[in-house]
Amino acid sequence: MRPNKIQILTAKKANPKADPPEKHCRTGTSALEREIDMLVYELYGLTKEEIMIATQILQIRNQGSI
Repeated sequence: MRPNKIQILTAKKANPKADPPEKHCRTGTSALEREIDMLVYELYGLTKEEIMIATQILQIRNQGSI
């Protein structure tokens, strides 16, 4: 059983750097976040170039540069 989006957001709110897999889950929150990101990119019809730009911005933001 995979954690749902609310569980992921709750875990990240409690500890933004958290990524431990749940006992009953094979992946940590990062893998699920990437899956959600890809669904959003598909929903908005982003091109590969736009996805690369968005990914780079997210990486920079996560490093605390923005």
